[in-house]
Amino acid sequence: MLAMGPEQSADRMAIFNQALSNFEQHATANGIGMQDLGTLLERTWSQLPPSVVLEAIDKMLDEAKSKESQESHSHLSMTSEKGSVNLNSTYELRLFQLLPVIEELDKDKADSLLRENAEIQAKLAKYPKGMESLTSQGNIYSYGMTDDDSPQAAQGATQQQARQQTEQEIIRRMTEIDKESQRDPQQGINDALMLPLQDAWQNNSPRAEALLMVARNSQNKKPTLAKSALDEISKFEDQLTPAQLKGIADVPKIYLDLGDEDGARKSLKAMVKAAEKLYAHDTDADDPNKAFKGTWPSADLWRRCIQLAGKISPNLAEEIIGGIPDPEIAAAQEIAFANALLGSSAQPEPMVVGDCRKTGSSYNVSQ
Repeated sequence: MLAMGPEQSADRMAIFNQALSNFEQHATANGIGMQDLGTLLERTWSQLPPSVVLEAIDKMLDEAKSKESQESHSHLSMTSEKGSVNLNSTYELRLFQLLPVIEELDKDKADSLLRENAEIQAKLAKYPKGMESLTSQGNIYSYGMTDDDSPQAAQGATQQQARQQTEQEIIRRMTEIDKESQRDPQQGINDALMLPLQDAWQNNSPRAEALLMVARNSQNKKPTLAKSALDEISKFEDQLTPAQLKGIADVPKIYLDLGDEDGARKSLKAMVKAAEKLYAHDTDADDPNKAFKGTWPSADLWRRCIQLAGKISPNLAEEIIGGIPDPEIAAAQEIAFANALLGSSAQPEPMVVGDCRKTGSSYNVSQ
């Protein structure tokens, strides 16, 4: 959606309506997530008709409100490098997330909701943009929820709190590495290698992401050390999940920027394999991805691989396209690559990536 121009308003609405339909069908069963319909609205509301946005927000608030009687012991917490917030229900989370949008579109309604929810009013006074005030590059680094007060739940909450504290410490260390690597890239590499291979939820690889950060920070002034950081990633990239590899998809590009075509080709090969595994997950027969194919995680990673491959060799890009097992995705990538060859020099636009299943839905933005 973010990459669609005004002439594609119909396509934009189709994607949003699909996301809303998925929410209406599965919201109660799925609960909430940090990349769900609310997140999509946060990021794209300005590109949609206000009436559509407000209607969708009403549906999310109504659905969350209907759960309040079942959530007397709910506790939600979110942490990023910019702060943390604790909430007591799904409804409070939705208000914290969406009130900044409502205020832009219907100030009277926003004021009314704030008067009715004093606790949220206080939290938004501290974080006036809601989730956006907490996020860093679109990410909440730590998120947790419990919904009962049984001993088992208390134990689970304690474990969750411990994981969150671990994540906060990782965030702190990565922030230090970011600053340090700008002064001393070698020390940044050393410190990055001390980070865990995977985070507590196994969604990301702090070690790989920190090394990539060091490479970015040093590629202009100390390219040899930037390459060393990337080489360290290559030593353990076979231990990363496809989703974790997708999170460091810029590795081949930086290799190429450093003039190391061989390194770019090798890391690109790993990314293409990751895209194939993501496609297997997208087409899981038991719970397939119901989002438009063009927004699938696998399609997005193939897109990024082909963009980079085209800078190395048109034949390499064509080879990757030829290896895509899905004819529709392959055709779309062929068209996009052909357009690029015709001389489009603009930076790639951000793309919405959708993963809609019976077990949950998520939407995020990929560069």
